[in-house]
Amino acid sequence: MVLWELGDSQQQFLHNADRIEARRQERELDVFAQRYTAYAEKNPNPKPFEQFVAVIRSMHG
Repeated sequence: MVLWELGDSQQQFLHNADRIEARRQERELDVFAQRYTAYAEKNPNPKPFEQFVAVIRSMHG
């Protein structure tokens, strides 16, 4: 998906596929961080964040 804006005599690309994917990954990690915070508060010996993310990803494909 590529978004663009018409200019006077040219098109200017605002987002390319790489930038869109990078932003999606940022949002995904933000959600994982929020979930991890809740998990870590409820567990006396929480797993490391990276392991938590790996488990969540494996469960949700």
